[in-house]
Amino acid sequence: MTPEQLLNQLKTNSSRKIQTTLDAIYKVCSEQRERSIDDYSIATISRLGAGRGVPAAQSIRNKSGEKYRALIKSFEDSSPVKDLAKGKSSSQDWIDEIANPKRSLMRNVTLHRINEGLKRPQGVAPQFEVKLQLGIFMINCS
Repeated sequence: MTPEQLLNQLKTNSSRKIQTTLDAIYKVCSEQRERSIDDYSIATISRLGAGRGVPAAQSIRNKSGEKYRALIKSFEDSSPVKDLAKGKSSSQDWIDEIANPKRSLMRNVTLHRINEGLKRPQGVAPQFEVKLQLGIFMINCS
């Protein structure tokens, strides 16, 4: 079922306010699709639709936001970019799903520190090797 078909189905037997909100969410999600942006998270849709009739993220997550979540999920499921990304798999894919910007930054810092720690054991100073080669002074750091 396409997002437009789902929108029409969700609007049947819904109040005028819910219909207006569904239209606003549909418009924001459509804009994401037009820009070829594959981010249909509740937080993103809510942020982009602020002041345009889209409720806050928590309101969409509540039980009363079930119709809104279904519409957003239909865009996510029909996204061609998402289908291409499914072929790629990594042991750290779960990390990329962290939506909170602060936690995402902490994740990147932690991964950097881990990778640096794997490259050189703690407490071992880098060794320098000085060579004179064809009149050029070179410092080799290992």
